[in-house]
Amino acid sequence: MMRTHHRPVPSSLDGAVVESAAHEPGTDSRASHRVGDHRPLYHFWRDGERIQAPNALVRIGDKYHLFPQFDGFWGHSVSTDLMRWSDLAGSPQQRLAAGPGSVVLDRYDRSGLFGGRRGLVALFTDPGAAGIRLAHSTDHGASWQVHDGAVLDPPECHGRFAGRFTDPRVVRDLNHHQWVMVVARGDLLRFYRSDDLLHWSPSADHDRNRFGAGPWHEGGDLRHPDFFPMRVQATNTTRWVLWWSSASAPATNGSAWRYVIGDWDGSVFTPMTGPSPVLRADAGRDLCAATTCDDAPEGRRVMIARMTNQDYAGQTPTGTWSGPLSTPREIGLVNTRDGLRLTQRPAAEVAGLHTSATAVQDKPVGCEFNPIGGLGSRAVDIEAELETSSFDGAHTVTLQVCCGGDRHTDIVWRPAERTLTVDRSESGATEFSESFATPCQTRDVPAESVVRADSASVAVRWPESTLGGVRRAWLRVLIDSCSLEVFSADGLTAVTTAIFPGTGATGLRLSAEGGAARLIRVRANTMERAAQ
Repeated sequence: MMRTHHRPVPSSLDGAVVESAAHEPGTDSRASHRVGDHRPLYHFWRDGERIQAPNALVRIGDKYHLFPQFDGFWGHSVSTDLMRWSDLAGSPQQRLAAGPGSVVLDRYDRSGLFGGRRGLVALFTDPGAAGIRLAHSTDHGASWQVHDGAVLDPPECHGRFAGRFTDPRVVRDLNHHQWVMVVARGDLLRFYRSDDLLHWSPSADHDRNRFGAGPWHEGGDLRHPDFFPMRVQATNTTRWVLWWSSASAPATNGSAWRYVIGDWDGSVFTPMTGPSPVLRADAGRDLCAATTCDDAPEGRRVMIARMTNQDYAGQTPTGTWSGPLSTPREIGLVNTRDGLRLTQRPAAEVAGLHTSATAVQDKPVGCEFNPIGGLGSRAVDIEAELETSSFDGAHTVTLQVCCGGDRHTDIVWRPAERTLTVDRSESGATEFSESFATPCQTRDVPAESVVRADSASVAVRWPESTLGGVRRAWLRVLIDSCSLEVFSADGLTAVTTAIFPGTGATGLRLSAEGGAARLIRVRANTMERAAQ
């Protein structure tokens, strides 16, 4: 029988959880008000739960199944469009009591667990021991049968090689007709392989089945790996992507999402991109524990991740819930002048939540006139194209979002520097943690695209087009009640930032300093509340 943790079941109708009509004596009304202000409208979250990782995203037929990690157990939600989720684990009997892990669809019953049919296999961190456990489901994750004992125990090691296995990620290696598991252990990732998901062995001998440590390790344990093949855009070449999140460390500005591109021969992973610096998938402070689904329509690989930072994940002003998941993103792999790099863009399904669109075109931008003052909303998807002269144009063009009173989050384009800065120092609630928005220039954050960063802001290199002395920049900004996601046109740069602006902070402002600028076009799409 399935083992479960019994926890209270949240009561909700959709993304806006129904609140009590009366305030109970002895509770803090200010805290209650504050918690309600930050609940997402279209990002995945769960009232009363702290999401630690998305764990697994699996597509079966026309439905996506998401198995998020809560405190000691897995949830289970289903969606046909990656945006509107329905909870399928509302009772304790439907919850898998497990630590972080992953789920695969055993299509051809290679495990022998499904009587020739297909089913789901979960491999997960044992909450009470050092190894990796297994469970299987014959009903698409509605219930689980947990197997006794571990399918993989860590080898006896000492020093920094010691420790428990965590966060197993399993993928089907079609070229070598095997399953591959990447599992985290301290500052190392280890590779194992299996024919049946039940019996695992090192992918190579003499410790060649491990990756990490040395120049690849920038601080903090390696967590939440993913490993998968990707075709390089506009070629017939396939490479393998290995990524992970680092646990909280000053050198990485808290937890960070890193990756490396390489070759996989079925036994050994050989990096093709170097560690100086280790590549960073998202330049913001609030994206970690990313996982992917490789079975989206049209051959897409879709990613979803946790939006927070371990520096303050347990301190955010959200009451009994925390850790909403990111907008689903489509992952790509391209050749650049610097080598192979990942791209990410909001998945096409995001547009399915657009309810109304307002556009403004060809307007001057200065210090006094705000051409986008009427476009704000609590949840909005913005595309903007800005222009300035290379000779006497503005030194800075600033898009302020989530404005209300003295609250605002600034997105600052500096054309001459070719950078974009996201600054949340005046975004609203920031006092809950010194690690959230206290400016500190002592942190050296090694990342290819990052120019400078501290707790309050990050400046990244931003692509521009230049023609005849005119510079243009394009950006896409996804705003929700507690998050900001910014994307470049080429998909090579993304910045994800948690913010807590509170009630009424829905305004937009656009201004320029040091010269003239022009708004070529902005389109603001109000987002529908997504049912959960």
